[in-house]
Amino acid sequence: MRKYTNNEIFESMMRYGIIFWTTCVSDESKIIESVVKNGVRFSYRKAVKLIKEHDRLLFEYLMLELRNPWSNNTYVSKDGIWLIITHSAIEYAFRLCVPGIKSNPFYLTFEEDFFPNKEVLH
Repeated sequence: MRKYTNNEIFESMMRYGIIFWTTCVSDESKIIESVVKNGVRFSYRKAVKLIKEHDRLLFEYLMLELRNPWSNNTYVSKDGIWLIITHSAIEYAFRLCVPGIKSNPFYLTFEEDFFPNKEVLH
């Protein structure tokens, strides 16, 4: 398997987009454990830029513009498919958008996960 540089991974994710997949508190946390264990560190600044570009709602809910003491816990998988970002002591996994994968069947959107009763918001 070819090892991609952080810049190549960033450019690929910017071009194709990323989607929110899971958090460390879900049943799919093994994805995160694997990427943190076997992946490579990634620029937190670039990760925030990706999230802001492709998932504005999550960017705003997490308030990613604020200082993050966990910013050095940002990883990508060696194949450039997974992005892990830690914010407020919770790890969030994002997946590179590839043809055939629209969204995770377990997670429709961040808003639906954390705010299933939208009437409460209004």
